[in-house]
Amino acid sequence: MSDPIKTSLRQLLISYPAGLRNKQDKKEYKDKLLRNNPESLRADATRDGTKITDLLFYTEHTESWLRALTTHYTHHTTRDIQYGRQMTIRADDGDGNLTVNIYKSGMIMFQGSEARLRSVPDDFNTLKTLRGTYTGTERKPGTVQERQPEIGSLRTELNEAREDLHPGDQTMSNLTEQLQSLQVVKEGLQSPQPANLQPEIPSIQPEPQHQQPEPPSCSQIHQDLSEDQ
Repeated sequence: MSDPIKTSLRQLLISYPAGLRNKQDKKEYKDKLLRNNPESLRADATRDGTKITDLLFYTEHTESWLRALTTHYTHHTTRDIQYGRQMTIRADDGDGNLTVNIYKSGMIMFQGSEARLRSVPDDFNTLKTLRGTYTGTERKPGTVQERQPEIGSLRTELNEAREDLHPGDQTMSNLTEQLQSLQVVKEGLQSPQPANLQPEIPSIQPEPQHQQPEPPSCSQIHQDLSEDQ
């Protein structure tokens, strides 16, 4: 019966102790093995050992490895994932794409079809050499004294950013002064004026009414008629 896993990948398989059956125990064993053997490519397989699931290794230089991978594989795309970066390498043949996960923890994992994974061990030494050329350019935390030039540069950029905000601050100051002036005018209009400044309102006198004569009484009419006779 032929081996379902090619020899080039079979020799990279992680061999778990017989007593490890729990998934968490196997994970802890694998993590310890990879950390104790940094940048040593290993393979993981399905439980029955018939299929390679991924190739992986541990490194303390994830940034350099990312640069090495993007330099070596020209046809690729990268994106952020929850715990690091993911790189998808497009294949020109029919073996499918190769996915590389670069985790912040230092683990780097290759995933894809078994035919695609077989090319990784052949490229690994070249990638490792490229990683070495980039390692010296990685940013390291360093002490405060060692990072004084960087801190000074950041301080200068911050001051320039503050100066860029001055025109806006001046505009806001002008607007504030105008609002205060308007408030003074408003208060002046609402305050009562002095008595000597209040305009005099002429009083309107009612026009005199002409008294109409009262009509003569009956006795007066009778007297006037007697005098005429």
